[in-house]
Amino acid sequence: MGVDMVRSRRVLVFSAAAAFLFLSGGGSLFSGGHPLLPALGIYLPSVEAAEVDPGEKAAVLPLLESLLEGSLRESGRFRLYRERGDGPALEAFSPAVDAVVAARVGEVSGGGLQVMLELFHQGRSVWVQRQDLPSGEDAPGSFSVLFRLIEATRERLEGYFPDHGRVLLRNEGVPGAYAVYAGGELLGHGLEEVILPAGTHRLELWRLQGDLEYPLAQRTVTIAPGEVLEVRFALQEDSGTPGLSFFGGFADDWYALFDLRAALMIPMEGLDQFSGLAGGGFATVLFNDVFFRHHVLGVEAGFISFDPDLKDSDDPLDATLEAALLLLTTGISFGPVPVADMALRGGVGIAMTNSSVRDGKDGGGVVSDDSDASYQPAFSSSLDIGIGLGNTGRLSISVGYYGIYDEGELFSFLGLGLGLGARF
Repeated sequence: MGVDMVRSRRVLVFSAAAAFLFLSGGGSLFSGGHPLLPALGIYLPSVEAAEVDPGEKAAVLPLLESLLEGSLRESGRFRLYRERGDGPALEAFSPAVDAVVAARVGEVSGGGLQVMLELFHQGRSVWVQRQDLPSGEDAPGSFSVLFRLIEATRERLEGYFPDHGRVLLRNEGVPGAYAVYAGGELLGHGLEEVILPAGTHRLELWRLQGDLEYPLAQRTVTIAPGEVLEVRFALQEDSGTPGLSFFGGFADDWYALFDLRAALMIPMEGLDQFSGLAGGGFATVLFNDVFFRHHVLGVEAGFISFDPDLKDSDDPLDATLEAALLLLTTGISFGPVPVADMALRGGVGIAMTNSSVRDGKDGGGVVSDDSDASYQPAFSSSLDIGIGLGNTGRLSISVGYYGIYDEGELFSFLGLGLGLGARF
């Protein structure tokens, strides 16, 4: 009877403490951290373990879980992942994490409980600490015992990842929502402090209004281990030209690209009396995030050569149509995965055209010779959608429409391109 009363009292104390932590923000729902931080796994025991009384373990676990996750979340140093079980801790996380903190709860002689925290780093156990929990009338002291144990574990863990600094973000303007990026990675929204690995980072701030992003501030910061830097910015009501934020805010991880491609050109308007296919070659240079996020701007040069035959005629036509294009191109980009990019863009520019018919026959069988070796200027336009795959080296696939306006007539081609290039 006395043992049952002691256990009931301990259950009540642990449950009340756990409820307090959950209500104060120390519960199991925690921020996972941004992609530039080390990945840390938290491995918690399951309630179904047979070696401990289920009632007592169910009372201890919420308190242990809340203190452990709350402490690591408060540090801001890690991307947190959580698993439960009673098997090997390292095998529970896939893909692998940089470190694991594994918790165990077991019984000791006399009916008390013991908590063990084990730290794994680089695939091996590097630190183990055990602590008996008070029993009986001293049960309320379990909170402070667990707190000291977890703080010691956190200090030891942070010793394996010392090369970090802090950036304090100070908004000196009107209140509002904003997104924080570093190196093209979204770190979070409305952050007042960012923990980054030591080194040089391109920090970008964008004001948020629905699905639109407005350029706010851009800084290149160099952080030494343990250093605290401050970045000041001011949110304004009028924040400039908006850029589109596709797919819930995915960020392109490129700032410039070069693409060299060959294309199969299908004749369209103005060339319907001819048969055959044309060939083309294009070189494109694009810059991303120009003026506002996801805006691309660049230059494209191309050459189209068409050696047609007359439709509904058996006589060969020795003719050539050539066009050299130089276009200023602009549009929008989006990259839903790190190794892919996509851009939808249009362009305008000039075309230098040359057409010749040599010793051919027209539809009536009359021999003609109309040759002009000079190139004549014309207006040109384009509409293109392209997809690139790769990190630095890039394979591209594109579909484009190219129009040439010459002396009031429109000649156009549909181009199917395949190319190679580089992205930075």
